[in-house]
Amino acid sequence: MATIQEQLIEKGVKKGLEQGLEKGLAQGQRATLYQLLRRKFGNAADRVKARVDSATPAEVTIWLDRILFATTLDEVFTE
Repeated sequence: MATIQEQLIEKGVKKGLEQGLEKGLAQGQRATLYQLLRRKFGNAADRVKARVDSATPAEVTIWLDRILFATTLDEVFTE
């Protein structure tokens, strides 16, 4: 039987791993979006790097969908 301290440590480790995975996934999605923007729109994508870096995971998901059909950089980010 694990002590309360061991249970708390295990819970903390699990939570830390989950948060790390979420953060890593978000960073990967941002990197993918930025790479696609650069491929599709060239150096013009550089002007939106800060926006991509500060975006929420939900925003990045939306923009990843939009990039497929966007013909301009602005179409990716238009609400």
